[in-house]
Amino acid sequence: MTNTLRQTTPMSIVMVRLASILPNPYRHIENYKLSESKIESLIQSYSNSEFWHGSIQARPSPRYVNKYEIAFGHHRIEAARRASIHEVGLVVADRSNEDMLRMMADENREEFRADALVGLETIRAVVEAYAKGEIVLKPVDPSTNKTQIYALPGGKAYTLSTIASFLNWVKPSDGQATRACRLAFDAFREQASTAEALASIPSADRSERAIEAVTTAARAARVEAQKAHLTPAKVRQAEKTAAAHAAKEVLESTGQRARTVAVAIGRGAVKQITEKRPATVPTVEIYIERIIRDSEKIDPYADLIRTCTRLLPHLGDLNPQLRKRLATALGAMLTRTSVRVERMIRALHANDVHKLQRLLGE
Repeated sequence: MTNTLRQTTPMSIVMVRLASILPNPYRHIENYKLSESKIESLIQSYSNSEFWHGSIQARPSPRYVNKYEIAFGHHRIEAARRASIHEVGLVVADRSNEDMLRMMADENREEFRADALVGLETIRAVVEAYAKGEIVLKPVDPSTNKTQIYALPGGKAYTLSTIASFLNWVKPSDGQATRACRLAFDAFREQASTAEALASIPSADRSERAIEAVTTAARAARVEAQKAHLTPAKVRQAEKTAAAHAAKEVLESTGQRARTVAVAIGRGAVKQITEKRPATVPTVEIYIERIIRDSEKIDPYADLIRTCTRLLPHLGDLNPQLRKRLATALGAMLTRTSVRVERMIRALHANDVHKLQRLLGE
């Protein structure tokens, strides 16, 4: 079948050779790479049920004759290429730049949930297209706080709200940006400091909480570094150091845990730089945050209580002497534990380091 551009209705399926298919102009493969596992799954699918013609939306390229730009489906096209499929059916229509961007964002929402970095790349694509004059955003609300307005060359400006409105990543209840949109926007704004750290996290672990932890750590470092009157270069160094530590915390624990200690990580990064501590030495703030978090969740008697539940069918059979012995044993255990903890609490309040050392060394 030929490669010539065909007369299309407002929307029609056109058979197009793979050599004539171009990516979405707003899909930057170098930043948002294709997933090999997804491509392999698609290749297997094609061997079972062939390529689904009409599953990809496209437009005639406004730059190249007889070429087509796909709105989404980059994995499907790459899988078709590897499966030696030479021609596929695209749903072709005249589509604006806004259409291409929105369709790409909508199609990638599922991947966004799996890898929050996809959201950052979507925000980046919108801002870059707006800066080039290729799309139009809503005017910035005059009542917006100036600290939340971001300027671009040519007198243009954008906010979280104008980006969320363009993508329709808003909550139906109040029209405000969704949490996922806000996190992606924040990550985009902090990318100069966090890009390397985020890239070090495997895509399967780049949850929204992981992205938030890295971003929060970098911001906390900036605040502390500026308070310490560090030079701009040192401030950026602190941000990157904090982001790297947060990314490592994500890999060693969970996104939730990393988010909990993100601020402490940021502060610790500043101390590491100002005091020239080795990069491998964790800060005491991080340990304290972990202890505080664990103290809210750990039940030291959970195992014992679970053991006691075995008594439920036999409670009526216990004689008074056994009940008293069990109560006494449990009471003694509680006393032993509470006395030691109470001593630690008093020593902490009194800042008695020597007493703490004795108690912790027992």
